[in-house]
Amino acid sequence: MARPQSASYELDISGPLFRLTTQSVRLHSNETFDYQTVSSLVCRLTARFENRIAQDSGTIREHLSCFASDGAIKLRLDISRARATRLIDLKRMLRRRSGVELTISDALSVVLFDYVAWKTAERIVGKLGLEPLARPAPTEARPPPATRLAASPSPCNPAVLAGTLLALAKCF
Repeated sequence: MARPQSASYELDISGPLFRLTTQSVRLHSNETFDYQTVSSLVCRLTARFENRIAQDSGTIREHLSCFASDGAIKLRLDISRARATRLIDLKRMLRRRSGVELTISDALSVVLFDYVAWKTAERIVGKLGLEPLARPAPTEARPPPATRLAASPSPCNPAVLAGTLLALAKCF
């Protein structure tokens, strides 16, 4: 059986993006109970990204405007050529959604930001005793807005909560 062709890709990333990669890998490792790498996380996150980025175009643009992606830190991704193509497709999709020209580092930054925001929102929703909705499947529409807090557990959209948390963070 032939193995998929793989290659090493090297990106020059910023300090903030480096910290975002380490946080993302930590979350993914804890989620899978297995030591992960940036490459394995990129493979997972680029497997099915259509309509799965929870952040809206305004949040994506805002993230990119205050979060430099390119820098002097070397990041090597050992991924298949198919995954590299998916990363390029993700970059194009994010460009269409945000209206901003992106680098591969920018696309990586947005997808990792989305991943960390989603995981953080899931954790908070769990602590509040609410039942989170699943991420939308590629062919599904975006999930409905979060329902109001009720006495019994009710569905809560982590994407909406993540956006709310982002708005609150601007106040401080």
